[in-house]
Amino acid sequence: MRRRSGLISALFCLFSAAALCWGLTAASWGASAVPAGATPDVEATAPPPPPSGPASPAWGHAVTAPGISTLDDSGGGALEAIACPAAGACTAGGFYYDGVTKKQQGFVIDEASGVWSDAQDVPLLPMLNTGGTADVTTVACLAAGECGAAGFYRDASGLEGFLGSEVSSTWDGSVELPGSGGGAQLDTEACPSFGRCIVGGYFTDGGGNRQPFVDQQLGSWPTAKPLPGNLNKGSLGEVTSLSCTSLGTCVAGGFYTDAKGGRQAFVDTEAFGDWGPMLELAGSLNKGSNAQVNHVSCGVSATSVSVIACAAVGVYAPSNGHGQAFTATLANGKWGGAAAVPGVTALDKGGFALLSSVSCPTAGNCSAGGSYAASASSTQPFVVTEKNGKWGTAIAVPGSAALNTGKNMSVSAVSCVAPGTCSAAGDFHASNHSEGVWAASEKGGAWSAAGTIPGLSGLATGGQAEVEGLSCATASSCGLVGDYYTQNGSQQPFVVTGTVDVPTVSAMTLSAASVVYGHEQASRVSVHVGDVLNTVPAGTVSIKAGNTVACTIALKAGVGSCTIPAAKFGPGTVHLAAFYGGGISFQTSQSFTHTLTVKKATSRTALTLSRSSVTFGQEQAERLSVAVAPQFAGTPTGPVVVKAGSKTVCTITLRAGKGSCLLSSKELGAGTYAVTATYPGRGGFAGSVSAKRTLKVTG
Repeated sequence: MRRRSGLISALFCLFSAAALCWGLTAASWGASAVPAGATPDVEATAPPPPPSGPASPAWGHAVTAPGISTLDDSGGGALEAIACPAAGACTAGGFYYDGVTKKQQGFVIDEASGVWSDAQDVPLLPMLNTGGTADVTTVACLAAGECGAAGFYRDASGLEGFLGSEVSSTWDGSVELPGSGGGAQLDTEACPSFGRCIVGGYFTDGGGNRQPFVDQQLGSWPTAKPLPGNLNKGSLGEVTSLSCTSLGTCVAGGFYTDAKGGRQAFVDTEAFGDWGPMLELAGSLNKGSNAQVNHVSCGVSATSVSVIACAAVGVYAPSNGHGQAFTATLANGKWGGAAAVPGVTALDKGGFALLSSVSCPTAGNCSAGGSYAASASSTQPFVVTEKNGKWGTAIAVPGSAALNTGKNMSVSAVSCVAPGTCSAAGDFHASNHSEGVWAASEKGGAWSAAGTIPGLSGLATGGQAEVEGLSCATASSCGLVGDYYTQNGSQQPFVVTGTVDVPTVSAMTLSAASVVYGHEQASRVSVHVGDVLNTVPAGTVSIKAGNTVACTIALKAGVGSCTIPAAKFGPGTVHLAAFYGGGISFQTSQSFTHTLTVKKATSRTALTLSRSSVTFGQEQAERLSVAVAPQFAGTPTGPVVVKAGSKTVCTITLRAGKGSCLLSSKELGAGTYAVTATYPGRGGFAGSVSAKRTLKVTG
């Protein structure tokens, strides 16, 4: 990752205003690898404080790579690549600078069951590295504990490529890439089958020219040779990225130099184990003769393993001094031409944009990230998503403006586990010239705001930290690596574990387990939503009984409460649970079920007579009116039976809790009667009987 990202940064510098370069020079790309100088000279003035900003909720606490202090003898180092083939299982590699021998060595470090082991030398690499300059620049894994590592070392002949392998969680040694020629580097690796990894980079031929190549393990490693149909007519060519969907089905991308000294982007495709000829991308679009493929990724259709699509991303120069981000797609076995990214032109006021990383979890569904010049002195990160074979419109990374006070922010890596479910990370600068690391999550095609990595600012007392590798195995398991500087100028590697969206836990309590119908608000529902990284989820919680929503809660600092509306449920047992709807950075969750008992409410029945005396035969002049009132809330319904003594004189059906009837002619004989109204109860209400009213019938 370091070497590839260095190429990208330097290429940006070549195109852009000096203000964007932050000390990079055109010579930094393509120059011979030299010791990273993990302990640089300390400036006379104190370094700037590390940048700060809102923390990403998807990432845990960054820590120094375990065991590095023992390995490097008080030197320093960096992690430059990571691969996470399974949840809680990652492998990373990089370099350390030995404080005693003053040699730079390559090392690897493994994570198992979510715990990082101690850093270790790549076996045999220190013996090969007689010149004291070694680095693990790329790692790839087929499964947990089944990985490959590659990079370079220096011997008497110059730089040599090396390959290391891990079998059953044990690293078993390193071998020189045959044909390295004293000037080689491995930049990218893929392991599509057990014991059958493939690497790419460059080697130096007999004429001193760097040639792009891929080499595949066939029990032993064949001698490196240029790609078929080698287009490289100049001194520089390189494979920057590889992606494989199965053994014998891969693509490669990179750059070469044409006969006029211009840089051109290319891809190459392997089918059924045979590599085809190199294919130029951008072509006539690259009028400024400065193009390269920065990254490639391939995905298999979710419905048919025979359907494969790949994406290549990078930059071409439409004119001198300008750059255009592009995508190219392999579909149905053929590459389409390079195409400008939709929407970038509207962002790119400074005349330069590039794509640095792409990840395609399935065929035709990819997410990519890069940088654009918002002005002549401001670099901003952007992301873009492809859905079902069509690229959407590029957008600035949400929240980037708040972090990017130094006007230099980029996307270094993107990793996706499903269409529209991705993580992205990169670097940003503060106005005090300090450098930090940011990360953001994509869920359902929408991106969260960029946030800093928790704990990294506490490590980076020297005011500088960089991300070099990102890999996600599942939405709940990602790894990120890089380096930081301490106040005394020591460079150190860091690891951090995170997620695309954080698993959450929802808890619910009831202030009362029993309420009266119509007075359900007497029980307050309280919720707390937490997550495994101890961040603070935001969003909405629904309190449900089955499919019925009782009330909703807008979380504040991860907590909230609500009351159930009066008369929401009938009498009986109600089973309530809290459902957290999640967010871009948070997974959904559900609480345990709690039981709420709703008791029937009492009712009050009132009876009124329009007159206290009627004449026999004219009883219809008497109107009997009833009203049934609830104990708390709600509206009683159903019949009310009116009796004069033991005789039922009418039955009233309540409407809005009220009703009336007229006596029938000659309904009652002459006499005095005690009239009552009886409500038998219905739904949430118990029955009740009115007070007696006296009616006299004269005759």
